[in-house]
Amino acid sequence: AYIDIYLTDNSIQHRVIVDDILYVTREGRKVSLVTENQTFIISEKFDDFCVKLPHLFFYPVHKSFFVNLHYVEKYSYTELLLNNEVRIPIAPRKQSAFHKFWFEYLRRR
Repeated sequence: AYIDIYLTDNSIQHRVIVDDILYVTREGRKVSLVTENQTFIISEKFDDFCVKLPHLFFYPVHKSFFVNLHYVEKYSYTELLLNNEVRIPIAPRKQSAFHKFWFEYLRRR
């Protein structure tokens, strides 16, 4: 099941398949959506955008990172390593909740 999201980057509309999104991150006032091939700077607020993504396999591991678990290559209690060598920290207060979510995610696969 493909879910498309249209985003506006420099007033150009881009169609992005949700499965292609590695993660969404907040950097100051900017929100970046990262795919394997491209990074889009989007005008939407981080929280507003993240609500649109499927919470079955996207998880807010940190107040600034919303990660697609399909791309996790390594998981330790404090960080994730995605397949493009990006390290994403897991906030200390999110670690135990994420740990449970991670194992539920693996069971569903």
